[in-house]
Amino acid sequence: MCGPPDSREEVLTMTNDPSARPTLARRQLGAELRKLREAAGMTHAEAGAAVELHRNTIAAIEKGKQGTKSYIVKNLCSPEVYDAPPEVMSYLTGLVVKGKQRGLYEKHEPGMKPGIRWFASAEVEYGYIMTWEHLNMPGLLQVPEYYDAQRQTRPPQEAPDEPATKNFRFKRQEVVFGRDPLPRMEFVIGEGALHVMDGLPDVKDAQIARLLEVAKLPGVDIRVLGGFHPAMSGAFTILSPTDPDDELSFVYVDALDACRYLEDPDVVSRFVGTFRTIYSMAIPIKEFLK
Repeated sequence: MCGPPDSREEVLTMTNDPSARPTLARRQLGAELRKLREAAGMTHAEAGAAVELHRNTIAAIEKGKQGTKSYIVKNLCSPEVYDAPPEVMSYLTGLVVKGKQRGLYEKHEPGMKPGIRWFASAEVEYGYIMTWEHLNMPGLLQVPEYYDAQRQTRPPQEAPDEPATKNFRFKRQEVVFGRDPLPRMEFVIGEGALHVMDGLPDVKDAQIARLLEVAKLPGVDIRVLGGFHPAMSGAFTILSPTDPDDELSFVYVDALDACRYLEDPDVVSRFVGTFRTIYSMAIPIKEFLK
C-alpha cells in the first residue's frame, strides 16, 4: 500500500473547520467510498484498521465532513480492502483533487459507466427534485419507446456501451420511484418536448400515458410550459436534501461535452427563483392535454 509523504503534513491538511460546508466533490467521494465499503461487507472499524485510520475518520470521510489524500483512497480501493476496479479508483482520486473546489465539472467520456456520477447518487438520497426540460423529456419520465427514438438520432460513437446506458436509465427510474416515501418531485416540460413526438404517434401515446400515470403519484407534479419565459436559455435540475433553501442544494446542468454541478448558494438561489417562476406559469399536464 501507498504511504504518506509526510505524516505531520497529513495531520495538518486533514484538519478541517467543522463549520465548513463540504463541497460536492468531497460529498460525492464520501458517498462512493461508503458504497464500496458496504459492498465489501466491512465496518468502519475494519476499513480503518486496513489503512491505519480510526473508524471515526472513515465515517467522517464518508459523510464529506473530512478531506483525505489520494494515497488513502488508493489504499481503500486496493484488492486487499475494497477491491475497486482501476477506473473507479482513478475517478475517486480525481475527486480528491477537486475536493477543495466549489462546484464540479465532469467531462463525458465514451463508455463511462453512468452510475458513478453524483447526480444519480443524489437522486436516490435527496428529498426534493425540481427539473426543467425545454425540448427533451426528463430522464426520470421517459418510456423505452421515447428513449429508442431519441437514441436513433445520435452517432454510434456517442454510446459504445448502449445496452448498459439504457439499462441504467430505467434502473434509475425504478430506484427513484421505488423510494418510500417518494421525494417531492416537480417537473416543468417545454411544450416543444411534446410536439417533437408528433410524427411518432406510438411513441407519443406511450409517453403521454407515462406522464399522466406519474402525475397521479403523491408529491409528484408535472407541468407544461409554452411561450416566452425566463428559462429559455436551457435545461437544469435542482436537487435538495429537504427544501430549495437548504445549504446543500445544488444545480445540475448537462451539455454535449460535459455536465456541471453548481453549489454556490447565490447561484442556486437564482436557479430556484427561475424555476419557481416557470412553475407558476406552467399548466398541469392533465389540464394541458384537455
